[in-house]
Amino acid sequence: MLGMQGTQTTVAYLNDESNDNNAKQSDELTEFVNNVSEGDYITVVYETPSNGGSWHRAGGHIKNIRTLHDSFDDCHFEIETSDRDKAGDTGYFHIHDSGSYYFSDNPNTEQDWGIKKIAWTPEN
Repeated sequence: MLGMQGTQTTVAYLNDESNDNNAKQSDELTEFVNNVSEGDYITVVYETPSNGGSWHRAGGHIKNIRTLHDSFDDCHFEIETSDRDKAGDTGYFHIHDSGSYYFSDNPNTEQDWGIKKIAWTPEN
């Protein structure tokens, strides 16, 4: 899939079938954690419990990435687009090597949501 200015976009499904914030590993998810960098664009498709389970989307450029033991730990991104009224200005995404993850579209609320997929487009 081509993204901004013809740059390759990678879609990674988190495959959290048991809905327990543990994603099955995939080549696309591994590519994301190994190659994502500040300035890249990320879109997260996630589910909130309102209305029996509503799907939402938040996207923006990654502001910072933190690593733990030389591997991706988490990132913050500026929410530039969102279809959820209660989304904040910053998105927070953490994923561990084991597949456990955490996502919030408003870290100030400390609410986390189940992720369906992420789309990631490198800056250049």
